Amino acid sequence: GLSFDESIRLFLSGFRLPGEAQKIDRIMEKFAERFTRQNTDVFPSADTAFILAFSVIMLNTDLHNPSIKPERRMTLESFIRNNKGISVDGGDLPEDFLTGIFNRIKEKPFSLKEDDEAREKVSKESSRDMFESLFVFEGPFGSSAEDRKREKFRKEREEMMAASEQMFKKRPSKNMSSRKLNLDSSTQLTDSVSPADVVKPMFDVTWGPLIGTLSQVLESSTNETSIALCLSGFVYSIRLASHSGMSLARNTFVNSLAKFTTLGSIKEMKSKNIECIRTLLSIAIIDGEYLGDSWSPILQCISQLGRLHLFASGLDSEDQFLQVGSPQLTKISEA
Repeated sequence: GLSFDESIRLFLSGFRLPGEAQKIDRIMEKFAERFTRQNTDVFPSADTAFILAFSVIMLNTDLHNPSIKPERRMTLESFIRNNKGISVDGGDLPEDFLTGIFNRIKEKPFSLKEDDEAREKVSKESSRDMFESLFVFEGPFGSSAEDRKREKFRKEREEMMAASEQMFKKRPSKNMSSRKLNLDSSTQLTDSVSPADVVKPMFDVTWGPLIGTLSQVLESSTNETSIALCLSGFVYSIRLASHSGMSLARNTFVNSLAKFTTLGSIKEMKSKNIECIRTLLSIAIIDGEYLGDSWSPILQCISQLGRLHLFASGLDSEDQFLQVGSPQLTKISEA
């Protein structure tokens, strides 16, 4: 029952829009699809709702960005002109409809709920501080500034505890969860999202900080549990990147894990480096079909393992092994 701009306001009250235009485009496209599905009499198609939604976001930014001078802000005429011909077959949306959207956004910008609460809290605190500075005196008969800070901290902590308690109370019970599982399957299919559409974009954003964290812990930690968790992180990250076609992330994780084997270096090999070798070989066996160019560091590690095996057998190099008259070749020829 909400108007188009009020629906966008409600939609954006729970999260902050990203800065990239491509991500905003994707978010507003999903909003337009859902709005059109629930309000079939407002727009003739989801494309019209999408174009207008993106235009409304730009209008909100243009009208309420402090860095834009007032004389350069978008006018009602410009807003209507920008949205001409966006309906089906090049038709125009009603001017009174666009005028209502423009006036409401100009009067009240979009904002996060948490930002509104923070501004209200700051306003109350500034008013209270002003009152205390005028009527509360420090000294033997009044509280000191340190006491007031302590009291303010205590109140904030109580507010946080109360908010957390309310969140736990709002969690659905087991009975509620079982009832949700019994919903009509067609409704679930309509509202469900493919995991591939969600996991890949999330991993694309997080894999950089993730590999930094895993590498730092694996480098500095001696705790077996922490090392095992880091290696599991490498396994699942390489698997996810491989199956998602993210070659850059896959190559970065494989190269990083190959370096932690210390094969081909003069560093002392520790138990965690041996575990890295085992993990790398396990990845090659299980996910080798999807590794592509990432096979190169794995094959280098296998080559280094073969060299170490020759050294352990008493041979200095492959040349000595292949030398004519060597005991090893003699045994092979006799066999």
